[in-house]
Amino acid sequence: MNLDNPLPPILNAFEATRDALRISRRLIPELEAKQPDCQAELFHQRRKLLNRTVFPNHPNGKRLLEQTEKEIQDLFVLNLWVVFERFVRIYLQQIKLPEKSQLCEALYQDFQKKLESLTAPEVLDFLKLSFFKSHEGSQLIGSAKQILEYRNWVAHRNPKKKITYKNSA
Repeated sequence: MNLDNPLPPILNAFEATRDALRISRRLIPELEAKQPDCQAELFHQRRKLLNRTVFPNHPNGKRLLEQTEKEIQDLFVLNLWVVFERFVRIYLQQIKLPEKSQLCEALYQDFQKKLESLTAPEVLDFLKLSFFKSHEGSQLIGSAKQILEYRNWVAHRNPKKKITYKNSA
């Protein structure tokens, strides 16, 4: 079984998006200034870079970019978790166990069928009890549970519920 890690392309997309927002944020202040402190040609080139975007006509482009960056960060957290969770489920479904007994095989077949209905914390608990028995592995599962808790907070936006970072390992 050879599964490629699907997370690096998402991380690369996040970094590229973040950098594009940083570049845009550097262009905005000069355009909002009454008298730009740059040469006329440079000002014109900056203005041209922002053509066909919302920034030249937006009353507060810098604030819009800040809000957009926060929203993008949250969307990437959601995306990373969804892809990670799908990767783990596919991995668990594709494991080939050495033949030990018919009972083990029957239990594993049942597990494969029920895997899709398990909650993410249940899958993480299973991983902790099977593949991540060491102290370091337990800490990794605890970190994954913290990320899941943050992902859930981002997804549901419950301002009354505070995020508690506890070691659930």
